[in-house]
Amino acid sequence: MKHRMVLTTGLFLTFSLTALGRAPSAQDLIDEFRDSQLILGKLHSAITAALRREVAGRGDATEMEKALHHFVQTADEHTASFDGLKLGSRPALTDLNEGYIGFLRWRSKEVPRAARAALVTWRSIKGESARRKAMEDELLSAVRREGRWLEELAGLERSAMADAIEGLVGHDASDPPGRHAAWLLLFPGSSVVVALLLWCFLQKRRRGSRVG
Repeated sequence: MKHRMVLTTGLFLTFSLTALGRAPSAQDLIDEFRDSQLILGKLHSAITAALRREVAGRGDATEMEKALHHFVQTADEHTASFDGLKLGSRPALTDLNEGYIGFLRWRSKEVPRAARAALVTWRSIKGESARRKAMEDELLSAVRREGRWLEELAGLERSAMADAIEGLVGHDASDPPGRHAAWLLLFPGSSVVVALLLWCFLQKRRRGSRVG
């Protein structure tokens, strides 16, 4: 199972640290979560591209469903990877790992829900302007929910890194904890970034319809 996980998701933490015979540090977890989100970000971008093609009348829902299936499968495998880590009795590190697991589980459900809801909204509401407004509201709602998650994770990262610097985890004190907080909000392919890009796409359609 671990070999399959490495091949399908690109995550190496569980496999490599087991081989080395040591538990992960706060830095290991943060780096691995960053890798996870970059991988999922690319898959999320494919979902959004399929949704944009459908909205523009150049695609079909089966394309988006295939992209959603791939995203959910990968997110669930990443969740299993973090869930399988042996962290010992380190509360701040355990809290951080549980935060990552909770976010991955939430995102595995939220991304399909939001994408399908946006498509249903586009199909069911009459009038170009009303459809755009409803989709924008749906996207902004998803952005706000993810933003709350990312703020919470940033706080957990700061706590875990602070414990590491104090010697509870054994992290190099030359790496300050604050630098890990900001990237979460704008990592490439996050729901925040993707939603903003789709929002810009809708705005462009609005300007185009006015010109026409």
